[in-house]
Amino acid sequence: MRLLFRTSNNTSFDEASLVIVIALFLVTMVNASELMAEQQVSEERVEQFLYSGDAFDVSFLQPTTAHKAWSVQQWTEELSQLRQLGTRSLIIQWSQYDKVIFFAEVGARDSLLHRVTTAATEVGLDFYIGLPLNSDWLRPQHLDGKIVKSALEQSEQVAAIIYQQFGQQKGFHGWYIPQELTDSFYTDDQRQLILDFFSSLTKVLHELDMLKLVLASGYTSPQNNHLVKFTMWWIRVLEDSGIDILIFQDGAGTTDQQQWQVIEPYLEAISLIGDEYTSNNIWFVAEIFTQIDGPSINNKPFRAEPANFERVSQQLDMLGHLGKKLVSFSYFPYMRPANGVEEKRLYEKYKKFVEQRAKFNRNSVVNR
Repeated sequence: MRLLFRTSNNTSFDEASLVIVIALFLVTMVNASELMAEQQVSEERVEQFLYSGDAFDVSFLQPTTAHKAWSVQQWTEELSQLRQLGTRSLIIQWSQYDKVIFFAEVGARDSLLHRVTTAATEVGLDFYIGLPLNSDWLRPQHLDGKIVKSALEQSEQVAAIIYQQFGQQKGFHGWYIPQELTDSFYTDDQRQLILDFFSSLTKVLHELDMLKLVLASGYTSPQNNHLVKFTMWWIRVLEDSGIDILIFQDGAGTTDQQQWQVIEPYLEAISLIGDEYTSNNIWFVAEIFTQIDGPSINNKPFRAEPANFERVSQQLDMLGHLGKKLVSFSYFPYMRPANGVEEKRLYEKYKKFVEQRAKFNRNSVVNR
């Protein structure tokens, strides 16, 4: 016969044991549900639990001659890895750089753009296709009527080819104009030339398909700027250029690393301009690199390395509170794990950050 011991409140040991068993069962169930939630976040696409400003919605891709050798299968594997970070869209920065062409010329059926867009569609990435860029435009202080006229004619010709090849693809959401805008360097005549270039080109692109968005990128130098003049110029750009979305750069990769956050008032101003004064949308670019060589540092060619995650997380905090889409510049050179140790480290730390943010958001919804 089993002995029964009595507690001071006259409860049998068997009853006390039952209470303990039930309590342990409930704790186990809570732990199991948390594990299931973590597994669900990891198995499902994390972007389901991410909001604008939480993480990088978009990444740039700068096509290079080396990328021409990648097959559809390799692009699919690469873009699938990018998708695991919650990225929804890809901006292909240009379809031609100087004389290097990345689209299929007349008579050809394959190209880098065909392989990238096929892979993007396969993994569920929307994409925007960039138009041609000549390196002349990278020296904005030297822009003149001849350079601008040539860029406009070339962009219109290539846009017609690109639209014929990709215009009906499901993932094709619009265009990217790779000629970057700035409030620095320009004379009054140059400013008008540039605005005329954008207004003429965006008109052509909208006539090809009014439902496709037109994106362009802009930057500033806050150390050499004045907030009022800055505001006046960018209102003019957004009202006269015809672009639908301005992607504004945070400059963190090319600025003195102790001073990059001085740009914050300018980012807040451009966000407010988009919200209050124009019909344009604003996205923000986080530069996830640190410049080592090149203009503003020395006379060597541009060279950079992946930023440390501490700085990238600070960028996410600063840009995220503005509630806009965030764009990384750029995954492929600076966060692709196969590139090297530093790139892999940044990828893993950022992936963990995204998963934790998605889990937090999901649990917040479940617990409401």
